[in-house]
Parts: sequence; C-alpha cells; structure tokens
Amino acid sequence: MKTFEKIKYDFNTAYSTEVESDGVFYRVTCNEFRSWGGKRRILNVSNKNNPMYEDYFGPVYYSGTNKIVPHDKITDKINYIDGHKIIKSLPRTRIERLAL
Repeated sequence: MKTFEKIKYDFNTAYSTEVESDGVFYRVTCNEFRSWGGKRRILNVSNKNNPMYEDYFGPVYYSGTNKIVPHDKITDKINYIDGHKIIKSLPRTRIERLAL
C-alpha cells in the first residue's frame, strides 16, 4: 500500500496568497503558491484594522512534493519535477488517457 507524505506549508494557509505574472498579481491556491518560482506575496490580516501585503521569500517546492527546488533550477512559474506535472490521485489508466 502506498502512503503519501502530508504537504508542508511554511506560511499561514488562511491568508490570501498571490503570485506575480507579467507584472500583475493573481490570487492562487496554497499549492500553486508554494511551487511558484517568481515573486510571491501574502495578504497579512493579523491586524484586522490594517491588512497589508508582505512579500514572501520562503522556499520553493516542487509541485505536489515537500522537496525544495535547488536555487539554480527555480523557474518563474510553477516548478514540477522534471518539468512534468505529477498526478498522484488518478489511477494509471486515467493518466494514460490524459496523455492522449
């Protein structure tokens, strides 16, 4: 039986996470945020009277893993192992159909 490692988050997942693409910030999921190699920011709302954006400089992980991307291999997009998206939850026959 396969076991899966729980994804680690180095930031508060309740906050709004955003990434920059082509000079514009977009709201993204926490999974996309932790794997994004470009500029990232979090809307910190710990002070409800004065919410503010904070740039995030934490580690970049390969998508779907807890493996940190080496600094020299980080791309300005979502980082995948070997450049390919990992789909762990689908059975192999479904993955093969997606490749067609």
